[in-house]
Amino acid sequence: MLDGIADRRAREKASMRQEILDAARDLFVREGYDHVSIRKIAAKLEISPGSLYLHFDDKISIFEYLCRETFDRLSARMKAIVDDPAPALDRLRRAGRLYVEFGLENPQHYMLTFVLGGRLAATPNTAEGDFSRIKAIYMTAGFECLGRLHTMAEHAIAEGALRFHNPAEVTQILWSGLHGLTSNMITKCDFPWIERTRLVDSMVDVLLEGVRSRPTAQP
Repeated sequence: MLDGIADRRAREKASMRQEILDAARDLFVREGYDHVSIRKIAAKLEISPGSLYLHFDDKISIFEYLCRETFDRLSARMKAIVDDPAPALDRLRRAGRLYVEFGLENPQHYMLTFVLGGRLAATPNTAEGDFSRIKAIYMTAGFECLGRLHTMAEHAIAEGALRFHNPAEVTQILWSGLHGLTSNMITKCDFPWIERTRLVDSMVDVLLEGVRSRPTAQP
């Protein structure tokens, strides 16, 4: 019986923690980090700030968790492609599609982590918070996630599939294009985009066409 009570309390705690994270994510994306407080998050959930502090120490701890969660989710899905034995260029194509689709399927996660979080990571520490903690997330979980793309670029170069020899250069070219499309499609909802799958596939194809190796012209 005691085990059952403990399990129920653990489930309730996990449920409340997730509700806090979901509410905070929504507020951060809609209002910005500076305009969100522990009190505002608690009010959205109709709980006391004291109840929220039972789960998180402060606002930046919530933001930090949200960023790490997003990076880890995307990284795990990218790793499955990295470990696939298919040709590296094919894996890069699949990874490109996955990146954009992940962002479009999880727009709040994407905007908080890849846009708002990126700004905070570059913000000097203030009385509002120690933003070096956010930067640390980017330097660890964020770079691990981007490292999946870097690894596939290395494999493609080793296979002679790319005309570039610097995997960091290839990674940054591809990521910049993918991030631009993803953030544009999320934030410009009223724009008359063409059919989504077609646009994503075309963008990935254009990016890869720009970096892939080309047959040597015969004299």
